[in-house]
Amino acid sequence: MTTLEACVVGLSSFRNLWRNLLPHISSNKPSTDLCWQCQRNNYQVFRSANLLEVVKSAKLKKQEQHLLLVQSERSVYQKMVADCKTTCQELQLSLGAPTEPVHYPSDPMQPGPIYFLTPRKCDLFGVCCEGIPQEVNYLIDEGMSSSKGSSTVINYSTCTISSPTTELDLNCDNCSGQNKNTFVLWYCAWQTMHKLHHSLDLHFLITGHTKFAPDWCFGLIKQRLRKTRVNTLSEIADVVKDSTVTGVNIPQLVGLEEGTVLVESYGWQQHLTPYFRPLP
Repeated sequence: MTTLEACVVGLSSFRNLWRNLLPHISSNKPSTDLCWQCQRNNYQVFRSANLLEVVKSAKLKKQEQHLLLVQSERSVYQKMVADCKTTCQELQLSLGAPTEPVHYPSDPMQPGPIYFLTPRKCDLFGVCCEGIPQEVNYLIDEGMSSSKGSSTVINYSTCTISSPTTELDLNCDNCSGQNKNTFVLWYCAWQTMHKLHHSLDLHFLITGHTKFAPDWCFGLIKQRLRKTRVNTLSEIADVVKDSTVTGVNIPQLVGLEEGTVLVESYGWQQHLTPYFRPLP
C-alpha cells in the first residue's frame, strides 16, 4: 500500500475546513419541541409536487395560516413580557409543567454501576416571574410527590403568589393533564371571587410551539446537573442556585428526606368541587 502524503489536522481545524469548504452539509440539530400540525402540513406540501397548482396553493396556504396563528400568539406573549417589565403592579407568571424527574445520587464521572438498585427521584416544578426575571423551582422529593395533575399546579402557584395583585397573567403550555383542565379554571375564578386579583388572565401557547421562560430555566439546571455530583436534596438545591450567575433560579424544597414538610399541600379539588359546576 502506498502512503498518502497528507497533513494531519486537529479537530478544530477540521471543523473550520468543513464549514468553509462544505457549508451545505451539516448535522441535523436536535428538536425538542415538535409540532404535529407543522409536520403534517409539510408532508402534504412535499407530496404535492405533481399535483395541480390550485391544490399546492391550498396546502401552502394552510401551513401559512398555522404559522401566522403561532406568530400572533407568540407576539402576544412577548408583549405581555415587555409590559410586565415596565410595571410592578401587574404580575405575569409562567407555569412550567413538571419536567423529567432528577435522579440522585448522581455522579457524572460514575466509573461503574451504582450501589442503589433504583435511584431516588426528585420532581422539578417551576413558576417564573418574567418581569424580574426569577423562577422559583420547587424540588419535590418522591416521598412528597402527590401527583402531576392540577393539584401540583394550584398548590405551588398559590405558594408563589402570596400577596394580592392588580392584574395577573398566567402563561401555560398545553399540558392538559396539568394546567389545561377544569380545576385550574375553577381556581382562577376562585382567586378573582375572593378579590385577590382585580383581573386574572390564563393564556395557553399553541401546541408544539410552547417554548418559554421556564424551559430556559430548566435547561440551565439540567446543564449544571450533568457536570455536578449530587447525593442529597440539599445538593440538588445548591445546583439550582448555582445554575445562573445572576440568581434567576431560586430553589425551594417541598420536603426533606426524613419526611419533614416545608411546603404544605392542600386538597383544592375537594375544596372547589362543591362551589362550581363542571365546564362543558
